[in-house]
Amino acid sequence: TEYYVNTMSEWTFKYVVEGILMTTVSIFGLVCNSLSIYILHDKDVKLKRDFVEPLCALAVYDNLVLVCAFFLFSLPELFDEFKTNQLYYILPYLYPILNTLKTCSSYMIVAIAVNRCLGTVSINSGRSIPRIKNGYIQAIIVILVSACVNAPRWLELSCCNYQTVISNITDESTGNVSTINST
Repeated sequence: TEYYVNTMSEWTFKYVVEGILMTTVSIFGLVCNSLSIYILHDKDVKLKRDFVEPLCALAVYDNLVLVCAFFLFSLPELFDEFKTNQLYYILPYLYPILNTLKTCSSYMIVAIAVNRCLGTVSINSGRSIPRIKNGYIQAIIVILVSACVNAPRWLELSCCNYQTVISNITDESTGNVSTINST
């Protein structure tokens, strides 16, 4: 009974944290990131386009991380049918996508900081320092670099595992041994 209690309390904890709380936080994050994109594209916002565009790309990356995390972590805890039927087919694809998007999010923050730093140094020093002024080009560069960094993870998992059973059968009359493979 102690094992059953530990398993039951572990299941309840995972259901509450990964199922309910993570879903709630993900929905809140999706709404807030979407509002940020909407506000940043407003005409009254007095920010330079080369700052607004990378911030919007960062919000999009973060929204995609939240959606992938929902499908990988929350949905399997909420619905057992999803865990037993669909999860193992989408896991090999969604897991590396999630890792790539998390890397994109981190690298995009660094790209924004470096771009702002170069812009500030350029203004204060009076000379032009070459930098990427289009935020969407920055976002494309970041996603390409992130994909290259995470490329080994794309082949870590596979969707279908087959168990092969090899049996040797000896014919007693002839002494011949035959091998049978079954999947």
